[in-house]
Amino acid sequence: MERRRYPRRKTALCAKDFLFVWCGMVLLLVVSCSSTAINRANEDGFNQIVENFHNAVRWGEYEAASTYVGPTMQEDFWRIADALQNRVSIMECQIKRSAYDQKGRSGSVVLFVRYCSKSNPEVITRTIHERWAFNEKDRMWRLVSHDLNTLEN
Repeated sequence: MERRRYPRRKTALCAKDFLFVWCGMVLLLVVSCSSTAINRANEDGFNQIVENFHNAVRWGEYEAASTYVGPTMQEDFWRIADALQNRVSIMECQIKRSAYDQKGRSGSVVLFVRYCSKSNPEVITRTIHERWAFNEKDRMWRLVSHDLNTLEN
């Protein structure tokens, strides 16, 4: 009985095919990374950064939250963070209103905060106002003004 020989199928990628696929993946990665950096200046990017900041403050992760604070506000932020850490337990941070200005690459936030003093379990509610600006140099949203100090009282 004679065995039939079938032509072998090409199963491995040749060097040219591999190089073509590899270059395509690198190009896709570069395009996706650059478009992500550009999109951070949009409304979705703004809302995500604001939410990240408030979650970090809510859970007392002030080191992480400080990365969203503008350089001129760092000292004031850390003074408030130290005071809050020792005296306040934040129960809820809820964004009531968020306004994004595409032309000015800025935004404002009205935040509803429920918290209690560690010395007194009474629940206190405050409304916090914040202004944010997109920093072109480091392509990041930064907190440029706030009234977080109302939580100290």
